[in-house]
Amino acid sequence: MTPPRTLTVLVVAGLLTLAGCGTDSDRSPSEVESEKPAATSSTAEATPSATPRLEAGGLVITVSIADGKVRPLGKAYDARVGETITVDVTSDAEDELHLHAEPEQSFDVTPGTQSFTFEVDVPGSVTLESHDVGGTIATIDVRP
Repeated sequence: MTPPRTLTVLVVAGLLTLAGCGTDSDRSPSEVESEKPAATSSTAEATPSATPRLEAGGLVITVSIADGKVRPLGKAYDARVGETITVDVTSDAEDELHLHAEPEQSFDVTPGTQSFTFEVDVPGSVTLESHDVGGTIATIDVRP
């Protein structure tokens, strides 16, 4: 290929590359909006999610106590010292949750839905247990 022809090919290739990197700014907002996938809705039962929610306020652990069983059992979570941790509980029976941390804490569970919030100020492994139904609900690795 001759030098002028090579230069022409390179210029055309460069222009095509730049054209492919264009934006949607020349399209109306309604055109762009119509290309977005439609929102879907689903109805989920009130069961603990497989992964914890992280909100602006920190870690949220969802617990279900029903028919003499507690869920989740033995889940591992990570948190930081001073982070707000919320335990959302839906229960069909009375129970008591124990938080084995420094200092230890306990939360009285009544039938219905309730939330308990706490912070851990000492790094280490913290366990959350059900006293009446029994079992370790969660182990939280609290890091500095």
